[in-house]
Amino acid sequence: MSKKINFYVLVVLSLLFLPSIQKVNASEFNFSVETIIPENQINNNVSYFDLLLSPSEEQTIYVLLKNETENEVIVETLVASATTNQNGVVEFSPRDVDRDLTLIYALEEIIDIENEILLLPYSQYLLPVEIIMPSDEFKGLIVGGITFREKIVDVGENDEDNGMTIRNLFEFVVGVVLQNDELASFEIIPDLKLLDVFASQINLRNVIVAHVQNIKPNFLRAMEIEAIIHKDGESDVLYELHIFSEQLWRMAPNSNIEIPIKLNGAALSPGEYVIDLTIKSKHKINHEKEDYLEWNWLEKFEISKEDAIHYNENAVDIEEETSRISIVTLILLFLILLIIILLIVLIFLLKKFKKNEDKTTE
Repeated sequence: MSKKINFYVLVVLSLLFLPSIQKVNASEFNFSVETIIPENQINNNVSYFDLLLSPSEEQTIYVLLKNETENEVIVETLVASATTNQNGVVEFSPRDVDRDLTLIYALEEIIDIENEILLLPYSQYLLPVEIIMPSDEFKGLIVGGITFREKIVDVGENDEDNGMTIRNLFEFVVGVVLQNDELASFEIIPDLKLLDVFASQINLRNVIVAHVQNIKPNFLRAMEIEAIIHKDGESDVLYELHIFSEQLWRMAPNSNIEIPIKLNGAALSPGEYVIDLTIKSKHKINHEKEDYLEWNWLEKFEISKEDAIHYNENAVDIEEETSRISIVTLILLFLILLIIILLIVLIFLLKKFKKNEDKTTE
């Protein structure tokens, strides 16, 4: 059965030499991708691979690549295990992050695929994808993606080596889920650990990061997050974060996430702090029922003087905030000065009026 990858496929445009990223319709891509869904597909309503395989089982699945243009197209392939980014989005394409320590089987160690395919004009190619399952029985999900990326070779005069620049334009990412037990997604209950809390920066803006790890081989879905930070020994809330289930935060199996709590332009102050962090998630216990999971941590952490100075010096929003405060202060000072001047003038006029009145009375 063949299912065309439409909305599930993640399309990433990396237009490195253009000033902005433009939306592109599927028809505008130089190649297309179709998954050939095998008989051991668990969920036939999806276009990604969701496969039931036994320990040590070997299987070849297929992806159909099509080039419907008059030019040759070079397609690169990359395989990666699923990770979770700081926005609560599960990433199926490669990222520059360390492998999670709880990840036993990485998808890139199980799948074998050609690294580069040349598609001739108006041609198609049935690409084999070899899967070799681990020999030990595995309870849970092995999740990741296969990235199909167009490679463009530009010939130019400015390259120091050979006058050629390689850049990537378009990507398709096909999700892959492998399991030994069809009920694994119900039976394996996700579990979270709080690894660390620390000061950091995102886009040169100060944040406090809660580093959380999903230690089980199953997804977390519809996450709710509440984080409250205050000084140790004090009750006043300094910073807070609220993520609701409607925002659709998720976590990949055996992955970790650095949850940023924004300071909204505030400078970091060294000292001892406490974070009160609560995470909730929905978990399907069967096809019809859901359960609710909840974790809570009350954790002390420290912001060192060195970190506070380092991040504050590099933060771009602290100066802006200080400038706004300075302008408001100057306006207030001007108004106060104006009121004082008006009061002085008023007192002077009243005295003069009284003096003239006294003369008139005499």
